[in-house]
Amino acid sequence: MICITICTRERPIMLRRVLESCTEIKPDYRSELQFIVVENGPAAGGADIVTEFTSRLAISYVHEPNVGVVCARNAGIEAFLKTDADWMATIDDDEIVSENWLIAMLDAIDRYPQCKTFAGPQNWIQPKTVNKWLRVKPKSNPETGTPFWNASTANALFRRSVFDANKIGLRFNPVFNLSGGEDTHLFFELKDMGEDVLWVREAECFEPLVLERTYFRNRAKRTIQAAQNWGLSIIIREGNFRGGGKVLSYCLTCAVNFVTFGVCGAFIGIFRANTGQAILNKSLATGCHAIGYFKAIFLPLGMQYEQIDGE
Repeated sequence: MICITICTRERPIMLRRVLESCTEIKPDYRSELQFIVVENGPAAGGADIVTEFTSRLAISYVHEPNVGVVCARNAGIEAFLKTDADWMATIDDDEIVSENWLIAMLDAIDRYPQCKTFAGPQNWIQPKTVNKWLRVKPKSNPETGTPFWNASTANALFRRSVFDANKIGLRFNPVFNLSGGEDTHLFFELKDMGEDVLWVREAECFEPLVLERTYFRNRAKRTIQAAQNWGLSIIIREGNFRGGGKVLSYCLTCAVNFVTFGVCGAFIGIFRANTGQAILNKSLATGCHAIGYFKAIFLPLGMQYEQIDGE
């Protein structure tokens, strides 16, 4: 059996949308589905929405009052471990699950029986009008079966042993509770243990992007935060000396690239505007990465999940 956990916080419209998409998942004789909704922070109607779907889904509700994405995800793990399900999937509340998701994941389980963790695409649906600087780029979507640790718990599937205290026994690291990045850290913990995270291209989810996330200021903050999260993950896993040295080298490389791409983009833009803009975008991205890596070494993590967007 597969248990799908969905963490949500004050986004009733999105929660209802993702659950509606779950009712359209094509069934498969190889596994039943059950669902756990974890409402994080103040109770804001999540229980009532879950009740709306009890006739169509095998669904239960958990309330985790301590604010933070890690608090919510770990509460979902504890609720999952109380079930008899063999696998736990994680789907974010702003996703729309494709109807072939279950079949694709079960096919992957059959094809790669030794694998304990799978991840699938999180396809972004762009708003009609987006800012031209630091645009949200489509994520990588390699062939099914490709090892892919830079994945997201927006669409992932874990064997029970990953969280079982008598086996691997992982949890999301509370250091990342309000910053995000906890999923990437966990995937790379699995990599450090010699475990694969395999990509399943056909197990798609779709995420209509919140317009505010495409604004330049928001994109810059999230790009910086992602680099800081990744830098801190390296330091935690590899130690202050080795990990810190590696992150510092990333910081310096990105700083050099920021200047190089900036000069090249400005010059080329005189003759070819679109090409120049693309290079300047790369300059901005590497500049944000440099700031993020610097912050990973010297400053505390940000709190981008202290406030939420969407509805």
